Amino acid sequence: MSTFQILTLENWNDLLTITLQSSVNKVITLIYLITWIFLGNYVLLNLFLAILLDGFENQEISEDN
Repeated sequence: MSTFQILTLENWNDLLTITLQSSVNKVITLIYLITWIFLGNYVLLNLFLAILLDGFENQEISEDN
């Protein structure tokens, strides 16, 4: 649940404070969170754009016929 919460950037700052207060090394925690945010949002954004562009392409094809 936490990884999805970070991926969608919904209240991720609370998770950041909780994880930084844990006993895990803070550098490892920050690297993990920042990497997950950037890679996750990159994949999520590309997926959204692919679906959007596919919808426009299908609409153009149906209008041409």
